[in-house]
Amino acid sequence: MRCTRRVAVRYSPAAAGVAAAVELEELGFPTLWIPGGADSGVLAALDLLLGATRSIRLATGILNIGKHEPAEVAAWWRGQSPERRSRLLLGLGVSHGPPIGEAYERPLAKMRAFLDGLDAAGANHVCLQVIRGGLGRDVAEERPGWRELARLL
Repeated sequence: MRCTRRVAVRYSPAAAGVAAAVELEELGFPTLWIPGGADSGVLAALDLLLGATRSIRLATGILNIGKHEPAEVAAWWRGQSPERRSRLLLGLGVSHGPPIGEAYERPLAKMRAFLDGLDAAGANHVCLQVIRGGLGRDVAEERPGWRELARLL
């Protein structure tokens, strides 16, 4: 199937984005990737889309760890039903310096601190639903609870 229509599901007005997500689900698309790097609104967008759809998987490309706190992400995750969790794939990522500003930290150190924060918040089970990007395997391999994930990637 070739899709020739471009739809901004997340950055469109909410009703248009939801309508597009529902239509894509009805057409049989298995996964909808939504951007999350520009701001901190991706979790609210996921909630909206999860509520409007029945089966399509939703994935972040990326959840910008410079725009979220680990405790916030852990609390949001714990608030999701098992059915919703099964449809989510959280891609964690660090951003480039300009979007973050003066709070920017070295990427590997920032990711390690974020994963430590998820662990401290009791959300280390989230690791099975997380994709890690360009930082390589060493972020997960140094944590006993994350080693299995590293083997899968």
